[in-house]
Amino acid sequence: CSALESITNANPITLVYEGAFMDCTSLTSIDVSNVTTVNQYAFKNCTAIKSIEFSSKLATVRAEAFSGWTSEQTITVGFASYDDLPAGWYEGWETDCNATIVFAAN
Repeated sequence: CSALESITNANPITLVYEGAFMDCTSLTSIDVSNVTTVNQYAFKNCTAIKSIEFSSKLATVRAEAFSGWTSEQTITVGFASYDDLPAGWYEGWETDCNATIVFAAN
């Protein structure tokens, strides 16, 4: 996975499986606009992604989904605040994640 740089496809991704992109250290771009579920460790150590943006369709995020992200990375979510996150966002989803979390209701 270390050579994978971007993912674009005709069939939108809606589910990101556990560890699907874990340690994909060259991945810089992925379309997650239709994603509804991000499982545990899905984007762990994907340190080349500078910014990723999820819509309000994202209903479930499992623990440590973004583990290993750095302060130079940004995760934008389509909700107004932590209080607006759906119940499917498990405690610890941002464990070991130093990325900036941006709330942008859409």
